[in-house]
Amino acid sequence: MNRLFMPLVEWSCVAGFPVTILCIGADLSWRVSSCDAFSSSVIIGTALLSLAAVVSFNDSSKRGSGLVMGSNLVPTLYSVVYQISQEAEAEVSSRERGGSYHVEFAAISGLAFAISHLVVCGRRTSNLSKGDKEASCRVSSYQDVRTELMSLCRKCYLCLVLVFYKSALVIDVKSIWLGMMHILFISSYASKNPKAWGAWQDAFTPGEWMAVSTILTSLLGEGALQWSSLKGNVSPDVPGHMIVALAGLMGCVSGFILCCMLKSVPAYQMTILAPVAIVASTTFASLEMGMDIMEFTPVDSALLGFQGMPRCLLWLYNFLTTEPEFALQPTRIQILGYWVAILIMGLSLATYLPSWIAMSETAKTERVIIARKYFHLIAILLFYPITKLDPDMMSLSYAISMCLLILAEAIRDWDTLTPTKSSHPLSNFFSGFLDEKDVSAANGGLAITHIALIFGCAVPLWIDQLFIVTKLDSNEQTKRWYLQLLGTSNAKNDEGIVNHGNDLLPLLGVLVLGVGDSTGALFGIKFGRHRWPSGSSRTIEGSIAMLVAMSIAVYLDSYLDSMTHSSTYKNLHYNVHRSSFPLAIATLVEASTTQVDNICLPVALSALLLIMKR
Repeated sequence: MNRLFMPLVEWSCVAGFPVTILCIGADLSWRVSSCDAFSSSVIIGTALLSLAAVVSFNDSSKRGSGLVMGSNLVPTLYSVVYQISQEAEAEVSSRERGGSYHVEFAAISGLAFAISHLVVCGRRTSNLSKGDKEASCRVSSYQDVRTELMSLCRKCYLCLVLVFYKSALVIDVKSIWLGMMHILFISSYASKNPKAWGAWQDAFTPGEWMAVSTILTSLLGEGALQWSSLKGNVSPDVPGHMIVALAGLMGCVSGFILCCMLKSVPAYQMTILAPVAIVASTTFASLEMGMDIMEFTPVDSALLGFQGMPRCLLWLYNFLTTEPEFALQPTRIQILGYWVAILIMGLSLATYLPSWIAMSETAKTERVIIARKYFHLIAILLFYPITKLDPDMMSLSYAISMCLLILAEAIRDWDTLTPTKSSHPLSNFFSGFLDEKDVSAANGGLAITHIALIFGCAVPLWIDQLFIVTKLDSNEQTKRWYLQLLGTSNAKNDEGIVNHGNDLLPLLGVLVLGVGDSTGALFGIKFGRHRWPSGSSRTIEGSIAMLVAMSIAVYLDSYLDSMTHSSTYKNLHYNVHRSSFPLAIATLVEASTTQVDNICLPVALSALLLIMKR
């Protein structure tokens, strides 16, 4: 029972509580439509199957297989976001509502992953009962379990898609399209050809890859669907800066995947410019598709002399030079100057951290953790003020930062192909901050934790801007709660301001990763004495410190808003009380999970906060 305690806690926090609350609070009218009832039923069934797999699946590896994260995390988030976005558009008939196909394919993928775990568990149990020691030892190898699990998931996924489509449970062809694309991502993970793919699979557990590939499938698939809809002159109901952000990120990821596939090609190995050229070309091509989706044409007189430049650069110039809406709001050029100053100071100090880590062999692990949390502090300074002052700028900058880090990983990955095997300065810098979750990077492969930090901070803000913020009749974004602290609007008309009531959602990533995770880790190293059961490396003292730090941060942020009249004093206590349960659950998730918490914590907390709001 001690072995199962923390896995059961993780299941309860990621699957049990959210699905139960979602079902209890669900409006029956939402569950009438066939596609919504199907998705909710699959998510509930997946939660039960994953519980059975948690109890049955004995995974002795340090990081585990990511069963709960891969089966339940993203489908639950998609489901609650879809419900809330449709409730905000209640006047739209169910036939005209979009986005349900994302919930459907994510739910099916989670179900396939849970079933695959049960099948693998049954095979291992059968081998042990038959006394097949050789087979049981072979299956118990982490590499073999990973390959067998994802191969089974791919087959199960395909069977479920065909069965549900033939039985008319899945009626939207878009769900099938996304499902087929997702199967390709799963197949790439299960590939055994090291020359073609390298060691990038080691950067993800199967569950992490299921969650990440589901989100990648949504981005790539939705981009292709929006591109194809241009023939019908369909204008996407998405802010322009979000189209640019997601299109650029989609192109950058596609370029990195292409680089991985070309590693065995001699021409690719000749020059370091190869990965740079590939990633840059796919990114710009995707951005041009985004310009087509937005139907962007430069009309500003200042841009007319640059018609030969790519439209994405013209759009970026126009975006950066746009006048602030509010009297006290800084210009975007000033924001860039603030970021440059923080990065120069922060990275200058960071260059001394590797030598500081190497000074103590006995406390090296603790010093690595402290050094990694230093970058979380830099993230707070970079992200929190701008999320409050200019969230549109912050949303776009998150995507640009991730693209630059992905390009850096492509360069590091290319460096491993050189005959001399000499280490690139970038690789030497990264190597000083690697921990047990960076096995791939330690072997010369992909490092994801730094990219995951940016992604985790971005996801809640992107959810807020894509799905939650209501829109004016003029099809412009409403003035958000966090812009009211900037003073009087410079716009001609400030009527129709709507507070959508998700004050904390845009800041959740910075809150849980920058404040909570860092405080818990540092406090646990210094004062932690009692560890959680099931062999966890987390301490109870560190978890308590994490919860207290996040609660204090929520109170201070709400107090700041009440002092600047962007919310009332009553809302101050409302925000603190409303966030108490989600923050406590997020603390337990951090203590119980063995996955990359930079990914799972913001996603789980966002879903919980939205569920509690409903």
